[in-house]
Amino acid sequence: MKKRFYFIFSLILLVSFSALAETKIIAHPSVSNNAISTYSLDRIYAMQLKNWQDGENIKVFVLPSNHPLHRQFTLKKLKLQTHQLDRLWNRLIFTGTGRTPTVVNSEAEMLQKVKTTPGAIGYVGEHFAIDGVKVLSEGVNND
Repeated sequence: MKKRFYFIFSLILLVSFSALAETKIIAHPSVSNNAISTYSLDRIYAMQLKNWQDGENIKVFVLPSNHPLHRQFTLKKLKLQTHQLDRLWNRLIFTGTGRTPTVVNSEAEMLQKVKTTPGAIGYVGEHFAIDGVKVLSEGVNND
C-alpha cells in the first residue's frame, strides 16, 4: 500500500512540475524577427498584430485552453488567465471583427504546423525537442 501511495504521489509531483515548465516561443524560419518584445507577443496573441515587421502575415497557433502548457504560457508570458484570453477571442468571433488562433492538440502538432506555415508563431515546452523552426528570444524591446 505504501509503495502504491509513493508511486501515485511521485506521479502527481512529476505532472505538476512538468506543468510549471517554461515555454519557448517558436516561429516559422521565414519570420525575419529573431526576438520579440513582450508588448508584441501580447498584441499577437490578442490577435491585434496581424503582420510581422517585414509585412508577412502572422498565423497564430495555440494549444487547447485546458492544456497545462497553454495555461502556463498564458500566465507567464501574457500575464492573463486562460478564460480572459478565451473571452477576448470569443468577442472577436461574435462581433465578426477578427480571427482567432488555430488550436492544435499537442506540442508535436504545434511544431509541425509552425514549421510548415509561413509567418507562423507558437510555443512549446522548454525541454521539447525542436527542429526546423526559429526560437524567438524574448524581452521588453526586442523587436
